[in-house]
Amino acid sequence: MRPVLSALIALLALSACVRRFEEPRLDEPHAIVKVRVVHHDSPGPQLSEDVRWNEYAVAVPEPMSGQPRESLRAVRVRPELAHWAFATTYFHTVTRMEMRIEYRTEQYACGTETTGFGATSSTRTRYCTRQVPEQRWVQVTDRIVDGACRAGVAHQPIAGAMYVVQYDYFGSDRCTVQCLRQLGAGDGSFRFVPCGAGEPPAETTVAGAGGALPPVPPAYR
Repeated sequence: MRPVLSALIALLALSACVRRFEEPRLDEPHAIVKVRVVHHDSPGPQLSEDVRWNEYAVAVPEPMSGQPRESLRAVRVRPELAHWAFATTYFHTVTRMEMRIEYRTEQYACGTETTGFGATSSTRTRYCTRQVPEQRWVQVTDRIVDGACRAGVAHQPIAGAMYVVQYDYFGSDRCTVQCLRQLGAGDGSFRFVPCGAGEPPAETTVAGAGGALPPVPPAYR
């Protein structure tokens, strides 16, 4: 349970102040990345999903119903070294009543004090302050983590190329992420090669960014 809680705390800390990812313009050098998130397990009723390109947050749609549940978004990225990071947290909430002690400030008479001299002097009551504890019941909502996982991959895209960055969530502390170059086979089908030094040169134009995405070959899952 402790690794799961640690992952959740880290995710919340990273989410505190995050800049939104902005795509390069169509007339700027860019590659297209199809960000695919696949959930093979759903251990909790509520889901928190976090996708980053370097320090920028990339919005992905809610996973579609079915099994496995999938979401897909195509984004333009600049041809520079980057790191894709994914974090998934399934959770549920529990509401309970908790006794808390709060303190209120109270004034009380604590003697007298004299001001002035001779005939002009006067005596008055002196007041002091103290903190008085009070008990009261409050409603507290706890977030209980049912399953969480984080994974990432480095990526150096080539301008004009198309990629698939796929994140698979299998369960608590069980997830993978992979980067693949998507290449057309000439007959309308696709083939995939791992991102990296072995990639072929980019084509002159980027096409086919929309539409359905074929399954990633099992060899890469």
